[in-house]
Formats: sequence, structure tokens, C-alpha cells
Amino acid sequence: MNVTRLISGQRILLLLGVLLYCHSAQAQPSDSLAIVTGDDYFPFVKQSLPESGWSPALVKAAFNAVDIPVSIEHLPWPDAYDATQANQFDAIFPYVHTQRRSEQFLYSNPLNVTQLRYYVSSQSEIQHTQDSIGRCFCLPEGYELATNIAKTQIPYGYDYHRADSALACALLVEQQQCDLGFIDAHQSLRLFSDQQGRSLDLRVLPDIIGRTTLHLLVPKSHPRAGWVLERFNTGLRKINQSGQRSVINQRFEEIKDEE
Repeated sequence: MNVTRLISGQRILLLLGVLLYCHSAQAQPSDSLAIVTGDDYFPFVKQSLPESGWSPALVKAAFNAVDIPVSIEHLPWPDAYDATQANQFDAIFPYVHTQRRSEQFLYSNPLNVTQLRYYVSSQSEIQHTQDSIGRCFCLPEGYELATNIAKTQIPYGYDYHRADSALACALLVEQQQCDLGFIDAHQSLRLFSDQQGRSLDLRVLPDIIGRTTLHLLVPKSHPRAGWVLERFNTGLRKINQSGQRSVINQRFEEIKDEE
């Protein structure tokens, strides 16, 4: 037996095995990801909209572009966040950047861009942001202001109040039990109505608080966090290049304009 030839053959087989393993680890075409989000965040996440909203449409398109099937579940925002932290889901979206979250999650490239404005009761004496120093500012449970937005609020010394939902905040502001809430520039105050369908007596201030971005988040503790994020960002680039993202954006811009 030619020992040298045998060893060479074994080396070739070993090399082929390593190459096949690496290719399999990178492609993983049979993987399916479980992703979670909330609801009632028009137009970004809302189950009554086509594809459950703007952000889910982009998330599904991005993963589809890299041949990864995904299931998207809707839970109350705090429950969704806690479950993702516990690695019960592979990712969560859409979230703004905060320092605390960045310690626990990896952030994707931006999904959507938002601009925030304050709203007040129609009876409020507040006409501009500069009139709101030291006032009560309402935030829904599970929501945190983006790092850049939070910094702009520091000089105003707001008294922060938490409510169960965005509607609960709006009701408190209408009744002047709290002074300010926030609304995305894509949204209309017509989204806020009570259980009887009555539109709330609110007014949006003219100032734009700031611009921020929404992202998909993957827990740093996830065993394949880097791979999930890389695949998603690659998918986003692909739908950018193909024009599919522009088509999705246009569709939801039109829905927003109809509200």
C-alpha cells in the first residue's frame, strides 16, 4: 500500500469536509426564524394593515431575499421584549436606539425613519415646545425614547408618567391629567379615539422634536446573533438594490396619507 498516497487522499477528504461544513454553516437554507413584535403602532406595526404594517412587510421581504423563512408573532410590547431577552424569539422589531438596549441587543441597519412631535389637550396653554418646561410627559409602557430624542428633553425637566398604552396616554392628556404625549409624523390624531369611537380633543404642536430610526434587534445572548443580523442586513441591501424596498415604502406612504 502506498502510505503517502493514502495520507494525501485522507487530507483531500478532510479538506472537502471542512469546505462543505463551512458552506452549510453560512447558508443554512433550511433555517426558520421566529420573530416577535407588538401592535397598534401605526403605520409601522398594525395587524389590520396589509402584511400587518410597514415594518413587518420590510422584515419579511429582507429575510425572503436571503431565502430564510420567518414567522412573526404579535404580543403586548413588554411581553415581546421580555420573551426576546430570554431567547424565546430570534429577534424583535421595530425599536429605536437606547443606551440600555444596546448593552443587551445587536441593532440592524435602519428599517424605518420617524419624526416625533408632541400633542397636548386642545384646552392647553402650551403652544410650542419651549412652553412645556417642567410639565408632565406621558410615555406608554414598553416604550423608551431614542437616545438622541431623550437628550433633547433634558433641559425641559419633564415629569415622566407611564400609562398602559398610547391611547391611555392620549386620554390623560385630553383630560389634562398629564400635559404632553408624542406622536409620529406619519400618524394622525384620528388614531386616538375612546371606546365609544369619539375622537379625542387633542392638538399637535408645530415643532418637530427630532428624527430617529427603527431597527430589528437580536439578543447578544442568542447563540447565532451575528449570523441572524448579518443575514437580515444582507437582505435589506438586496431589497434596496432590487427596488422592492421603494415599492413597499410607497405602498405604506399611500396608506398613511389616507388616514
